[in-house]
Amino acid sequence: MPVTRRIVLGTAAALALPRYGFAQRPVIRIGVLNDQSGPYRDDGGPIGVV
Repeated sequence: MPVTRRIVLGTAAALALPRYGFAQRPVIRIGVLNDQSGPYRDDGGPIGVV
């Protein structure tokens, strides 16, 4: 089987993919902004997340 440019590039991409593609996953943070005091505290204050 002759070594073609497609085989070389495919092998290089397959070897680099796990190292750079999936190894560094971005961190996703989920937060909730709600009123802890003031006139809107009764509507969605401390128990708004529940």
